[in-house]
Amino acid sequence: MLETLIQSLGLILIGFFAALGGGEILVRGAVHFAKMLRVSALLISLTIVALGTSAPELAITMQSVRGGMYEMALGNILGSCLFNIMFILGICAVIAPLEIRKRMLAFDLPMMVIAALLLYFYATNDGNVSRQEGSIMLFLLAIFLTGRFFFDRFAERRQLARLIQSNKGIAGESVVTYENTSGEKFSLKNLLLDIIFIAAGLGLLVLGADWLVKGSVEICKIFGVSELVIGLTVLAIGSSLPEIMVSVMATIKGEKDVAVGNIVGSNTMNILCVLALTVIIMNGIPVSQNVQMYDLRLVVLISLVCVPIFVSSRFISRGEGVFFLVCYVAYSLFLYYKETQSPYLEQISWILGISLAVLLGMALGVEAWLRRKKQKLEKSE
Repeated sequence: MLETLIQSLGLILIGFFAALGGGEILVRGAVHFAKMLRVSALLISLTIVALGTSAPELAITMQSVRGGMYEMALGNILGSCLFNIMFILGICAVIAPLEIRKRMLAFDLPMMVIAALLLYFYATNDGNVSRQEGSIMLFLLAIFLTGRFFFDRFAERRQLARLIQSNKGIAGESVVTYENTSGEKFSLKNLLLDIIFIAAGLGLLVLGADWLVKGSVEICKIFGVSELVIGLTVLAIGSSLPEIMVSVMATIKGEKDVAVGNIVGSNTMNILCVLALTVIIMNGIPVSQNVQMYDLRLVVLISLVCVPIFVSSRFISRGEGVFFLVCYVAYSLFLYYKETQSPYLEQISWILGISLAVLLGMALGVEAWLRRKKQKLEKSE
């Protein structure tokens, strides 16, 4: 037992550093790739980075379903969505306030909320997510990504046209061209180098997450924890390690579009890609009443909570980041009481829910007051 514990801890440590290095390499490659192809870093983070960092969730979910561990598979996906928003987004906002772009509010945030609501509808309808429903989710994702790509390209070209128009006919000004607005010159060598960076980063992320998860699961088995809780905590956190590395690194480097886009995009990918592919390949998976009643509802709720926070001032403040972290602490307490089968679970759920609602109202109220105060000072100056 002691030998297994030591080996598991070693595996966790190696996996952590491998994922850390992978996140650094992936951010560098993806951002440079976006600039060179004249595509926004936000779009790259919503597609390449989000899909790549969701790879561990897909591998873990498929393996769990093959072994008949449906609650572990769903726990991995739902727990990862909750961890992404409450912990990773919270940590990033505490490091530095995160600006929210209009495109995020118009497309990406609504799609994340729609994905959560669609999964809730399918799961609670008959207690099962079927192959046909998985196909619909995957088709919806394809439409979203296609539309998002073309809209992003159109917006970039419209912005370029404004720059060209503003410089036309002005003596001594060089007319802005499409090439020199990208910030990076296109070359086959740079393209291949970026692809190698992205592939190497994703490879390290997936490998590191796999080692971390294997070690964590062994430790949980030693101490005896339920299948669902393993999925919601250890597997969810382990498979979300790529997201936290990418988002934190991006925040530190000032690439805040990548940080927020990676989290929102990853949650959308988890449901509309990872879960959809799993139910298509495995011909559907059942959703227990336990998952429907608590964890799935919480994913929908926390996704909806993002709407007023993202929209209120178009940035996530440090106070709101602390709110998300407090939410995750409260959720961890809830899991503990649920796992120990506390007779007061329902009362505890109500107390935590009301407390968090009050805290959210206070955070939004304080932020609105500070914003108004700042506007008054600017007008007086």
